[in-house]
Amino acid sequence: MKQSMSTKKLSAIIQISELDQMLTDLKQAIEQRDSKIARLQQMILEKRQSAIGYRDFIVLKNSQEELRELCKKIDLQLVKTNELLRHIRNTKVIFSDLLLLEAEVNEQMSKIQELSNAFFIQEEAGK
Repeated sequence: MKQSMSTKKLSAIIQISELDQMLTDLKQAIEQRDSKIARLQQMILEKRQSAIGYRDFIVLKNSQEELRELCKKIDLQLVKTNELLRHIRNTKVIFSDLLLLEAEVNEQMSKIQELSNAFFIQEEAGK
C-alpha cells in the first residue's frame, strides 16, 4: 500500500510537470498571436496609407476584429491556466512535503520496531 501511495504521488508530480510544459506552450502561442496581431496592424496601417480597394480594407478590418476576439479568449484562458498552475504548484509542494513526511514516518516506524524487538528480547530473557 505504501508503494502504491508513493507511485500515485510520483505520478501526480509527473502530471504537474506536464501541465507546466502545457503552460509554457500556451505562453509561446500567445507570443506568436501577439506577433501576428502586430504584423496585421502594421499591414492595415500600410494599406490605409496606400490606395487599396474597399473590399481589401474590409477583409483586413474583419481579420483584425476576429483576432481581437481570439485574443480575448486566449487571455481569459491564460488567466484560468495561471490560476490552475498556481494550484498545481501548491499541490506539488504538498506532495513533496508528504513524501518527506512519509519517509520520516517510515524511519520512526523502523525505530519503534527495533525498540519493540529489543523489549521483546529483554522480556524473553527475563523469564
